[in-house]
Amino acid sequence: MVNEKEIIRRAADGDMEAFEIIVSLYEKKIYNLTYRNLGHEQDAMDACQEVFLRVFRFLDNFKEESSFSTWIYRIAMNVCKDHIKRNRFGYDISLNQENEDEEYEIEVSDIRYNPENAYERKELSEKLESGMRQLSATHRDVLVLREVAGKSYSEISEILSLDVGTVKSRIARARENLRKYLSNHGTFSI
Repeated sequence: MVNEKEIIRRAADGDMEAFEIIVSLYEKKIYNLTYRNLGHEQDAMDACQEVFLRVFRFLDNFKEESSFSTWIYRIAMNVCKDHIKRNRFGYDISLNQENEDEEYEIEVSDIRYNPENAYERKELSEKLESGMRQLSATHRDVLVLREVAGKSYSEISEILSLDVGTVKSRIARARENLRKYLSNHGTFSI
């Protein structure tokens, strides 16, 4: 069993092996978060690399006032925001399962070879992506952290430096706005 606090202390003291352990523990989760926020594989890989560069550079500033995962997720969200500001051309958010960790996998019957189901899945995925692009950045951020990263309200509150009540209301509004978008575009009926 890896003692995360000890690994963090060792890495902060310059132990490269300990830092590599941190990277291996968080790289898939951070990649998934950046991919969901930026929507492009290369952008997500660049952002993920930037996150770990910042972690390496500022690890000695981590004061354990919050959990390490909260701290690193906050860095990742800030890197994504910086990337979006630099690249104001917009971006897509993919909701495909192909790049997600095993912890997000679910078992379903194999319906890959049914053309009707494949078309419906593709159409729904495109509508969800389009709906996510229509959300404001504040709503998209909380929804991605909650639904993709699986973070609790309190964790999202810490990551985004918001009150828990604000997080809950933004998630509710984001879900409602996404539901309205999907309903208005023929995906769901009210």
